[in-house]
Amino acid sequence: MRWAVGYTLRPGKAYLEAQVRILNRTPVGNTMLLFANLAISTNDSYQIIFPPNTQFGVFHAKREFTDWPISHQIYAGDDFTKGRRHRWYKNHVGASSVFAWNYQTILCRV
Repeated sequence: MRWAVGYTLRPGKAYLEAQVRILNRTPVGNTMLLFANLAISTNDSYQIIFPPNTQFGVFHAKREFTDWPISHQIYAGDDFTKGRRHRWYKNHVGASSVFAWNYQTILCRV
């Protein structure tokens, strides 16, 4: 798998535009994790926003899955078994990664 990502931050806007080009050089379908690391300040009001149809989150290398947006399992070493919302930064005890995992397959032709 190979990909290129370009980000555009426009004056007066509070979001990034992302342009993604994905190249699968094999004859079979492959999955990939796409992420953006941004330097931002966080506080108890900071939250993660995923597409509304997201039902699961996944950790690096797709070795841990969790329900989204409310988890009821142990994920990345954090105990969410009493039902906590992943989207809130304040609900994560330590550093963690959550990638959106959606059922819909998106095919791109370049």
